[in-house]
Amino acid sequence: MADGAPSHRRVRLGDTLKTQRTRQGVSQAKLGQIVGRTQGWVNKIENAKIHDIDMVELDRMMEYLGITGTDASKLRELAMYPYDQRGLYMESMKDSILYHSFDLIAPRARLITAFHTEIFNGLIQSPDYVRRIFEVGGATDLDLAARARLEYQSRVLGADNPPHVAVFMSEGALRRNLGSPQAMVAQVRHMSEMVDSGRATIRFIPMDAPCQVPITDFVTYEFPPGVMADFVIVEIGAVGPSAIDDERSIKFYRDRLANADECARPASETPGLLARFLEENHLKGDSRGEV
Repeated sequence: MADGAPSHRRVRLGDTLKTQRTRQGVSQAKLGQIVGRTQGWVNKIENAKIHDIDMVELDRMMEYLGITGTDASKLRELAMYPYDQRGLYMESMKDSILYHSFDLIAPRARLITAFHTEIFNGLIQSPDYVRRIFEVGGATDLDLAARARLEYQSRVLGADNPPHVAVFMSEGALRRNLGSPQAMVAQVRHMSEMVDSGRATIRFIPMDAPCQVPITDFVTYEFPPGVMADFVIVEIGAVGPSAIDDERSIKFYRDRLANADECARPASETPGLLARFLEENHLKGDSRGEV
C-alpha cells in the first residue's frame, strides 16, 4: 500500500466531479469561477490532490453541475473522509452516480487479480457472454448494461499503459453453460486470444484440487506508488460492491490468492486446456449438426 496515497474515496469523488463537468461542457476555469477558486484548484480536486475539502465550496460546485439529492449526499460523504482513509466502504445503491466510478479507477492499476468460482471475470468476458450475464442477472436495461461493460473493458485494456489482468477460477466455469453452446465456445476463444496476446493470465483450479480455496469472488487492485491505495472489491449479492483497503483485510485476500496459486494449474497449461475444450465442443457441435 502506497504510504500517503489517497484512498479510492477521494479519487472517486474527483473522477465523478470531472465526469459531470465534462459531460456538461463546463471548463475547469468556469467551475473555479463559480466557487471563487482558480482553474488549478479545480484540477487538484478532480485529481485527488487536496487533503481538506470545504463543504460549502463542494456544494456550490455540485449545485452548478446539477448534482442533487442522494447523489450529492454520497459525494459529501466521500469528501468528509480523511484523505487517506482506510477500511470498509460499501456502495449499496446501483443507481447511484458513484456506482460505475470504480470503472474509472481500474485503468490506473498496474495489476488486477481476480478470483471467481463459476463466472468469468468481467474483463475477460466475450460480448455474447456479457449479454447473457446481464440477462441472468435481470438487468432492467440489457443494452445499456452490456454496453457499459464492454466500454469498461475497452477503457481498461485499451489504456496507454494497461494493467495486467490475472484471473484464478474453478474449472467448473468451463462447464457452466450460460446461453448456447456456441456462446461458450465464443467465450473460450475470446479467453484464448487474451492469453495468447499476453493481455491476461488465466489459471484454472481443478474441481478435485486437494487444497482450500476461497468461496467468495473478489478482485484486488494494485497501483503504482503514489497513485492511490490498493484495495479489494468483494461483491455482496444485490447489495453491491464493498471496497476494502485496510492493511489487515488486504493481507487476508492476498493470502487467499496465495492459496489459489497453490491449487491452480500452471499458466502454461491454460492454452492446452482451452484448446481441448474447443476441440471437444466442436466435435459435439458436429454431432448435432451445429457449428
